[in-house]
Amino acid sequence: MGITESALPKQLKDDNKSLDLSRDVSHKAFIRHAEGEINGNCLWEFPWELRDSITLYEKINASFNHLTSVPEEIALRVPHLTQLKLSYNKISALPHTFILFFHLKELDLDHNDLVTFPVSITKLLTLEKLNLSDNSIAELPDQIGELQSLQRLNLSHNRLHKLPPKLAMCPLKVILLYGNRLETPSQRVCDQGSRASLEALHAMNTSLYASQVERLLEFPRVRGSHIMISTHNPSSMHFQFTQLQIFPDRVKTPLIPPVDSTRLEAVDLSDRIVGF
Repeated sequence: MGITESALPKQLKDDNKSLDLSRDVSHKAFIRHAEGEINGNCLWEFPWELRDSITLYEKINASFNHLTSVPEEIALRVPHLTQLKLSYNKISALPHTFILFFHLKELDLDHNDLVTFPVSITKLLTLEKLNLSDNSIAELPDQIGELQSLQRLNLSHNRLHKLPPKLAMCPLKVILLYGNRLETPSQRVCDQGSRASLEALHAMNTSLYASQVERLLEFPRVRGSHIMISTHNPSSMHFQFTQLQIFPDRVKTPLIPPVDSTRLEAVDLSDRIVGF
């Protein structure tokens, strides 16, 4: 069912660096395909000639087919791939071997059946353009901030409720978020376009950073018989506990110098300043 190996286009057998496996569709055929109607000329899986031998293709277009998955071995068979277009298929997940596309710069997976964001995409450090529009993705992983080359991102018409602040770590120039259900930042802001979305994203990231710095600058003071159980040194905490059992009524006054401090030995002075 679908295209057989004998009916594959000649591009599979020549030395061209681009391979076009997409299906030419008229306007009526496009509407039928978008509505889910299956055409007998669609590819149902990647050709075996791609899966069984190493090729030098740099660009592959397999849009407007009925592909439901991407073979695990495809990244090893097309090691120089820089552009992969899989729009208008039925792909619901990507294999973990997808991280082996070390040179991939453009990836189109719009109009597929993705429900979760493929985490393997976050390891594509050379990726510059990513199109995941018209899927059913509800959440983005924090690892998306690891895409250090990503400049153009299209997440329109998904089911997103919020964006991870770490997304602002990507060097984005364009981000499209139309038709989602965003609350943080608000969908109303994101519907104003890429510029408004980027400003809201950076503002959210700045606010998060400021709150983290504020927490780091907080130094809780210990007085009386209260013990700091948040200490990271178990032996130190045990020592404090032991001292509190021996001297339960001793009040800690770390900011008040003890009487006759100038006459005390260094060890005794240190002990009194700490409060034991």
